[in-house]
Amino acid sequence: MYQCLAFLLMFLPVAQCLSVDRLLLKLKYSNTRFRYMPARTVSQLAYYGPVIVGIAFVYFDSTLYKLTSPLWLKGLGMWVPASLPFVTHANTSALLNSEVLVKFMGYLSIVFEFLFLFLFPFRRYRAILMVIGIGLHLGILLEFPIPLFAIGFGSLYLLMVPVGFWRRLFGATPGQEKLTFYFDAECPLCARTRLVIEHLDLGQAVRFRSVQFYAEQEPALAGLSQDALLDDIHSVDRRGHVYSGIDTYAQVFNAIPYLKPISWLIHTPGIYHLGKAVYGFIARNRTTERCTEDNCGYVAPVLPPPTKNSRFWRA
Repeated sequence: MYQCLAFLLMFLPVAQCLSVDRLLLKLKYSNTRFRYMPARTVSQLAYYGPVIVGIAFVYFDSTLYKLTSPLWLKGLGMWVPASLPFVTHANTSALLNSEVLVKFMGYLSIVFEFLFLFLFPFRRYRAILMVIGIGLHLGILLEFPIPLFAIGFGSLYLLMVPVGFWRRLFGATPGQEKLTFYFDAECPLCARTRLVIEHLDLGQAVRFRSVQFYAEQEPALAGLSQDALLDDIHSVDRRGHVYSGIDTYAQVFNAIPYLKPISWLIHTPGIYHLGKAVYGFIARNRTTERCTEDNCGYVAPVLPPPTKNSRFWRA
């Protein structure tokens, strides 16, 4: 199974979302005026192909064996391995002593694995198939010392979860951003920094605003001149607290849940002071000339051929 899936992954569009390849495409074809957004939509076969190959075909092959096994035909296919102490994690004798439960689980496995291939194409049956399948493999994970099989096989069921569920779970709610990041819209390096952060920010917790167009509308930045805002990065959180320099990056990492450990690391005594000193040294000694595409050596890229789902957004 694993060899087949590994082979199949060579042809699946696995780089369409959170991947280094997607980020490199954004950096290659974006500049201060345009943000290139590679396509994120894929064919349904990219979801259903691994399920059919990795689950349905494997189950059907397993059923052919079970239908020729006397133990499985008597409903004892699950009872025998679970009753052997040297191949189990826990003592489940209380459950194994129930003949009705044991035979029900045994016959359920046969029927479920046989019907999976034929019921999966129908959307109305996928929810119940997913619940039963995850339940069976969760039992394998808890009972038998084969976690890679249980987790690897069970994870394929995530491909059966409707895409709308993931959008509701990870999608951003307008107005719920945790941090507003003010950047120089004429700076290619700043534009690339924005692309990297937005790529990593799955929940869109950080909102980007250009200093040139939005700084005057932010009351928290009223005491700072535009030159000061252009010379250093600044951010404002929901409570109106202003951060600059390395503190802004610490707040960015803190706003993105899976990057919080980096924020904690930055705030560690010693590391924070060292990082602040290095950042301050770079800021004080960098060129004072305005950083634009002309003087920063940044050449506007040749736009790639348009595709059905790729988009160019004006920065």
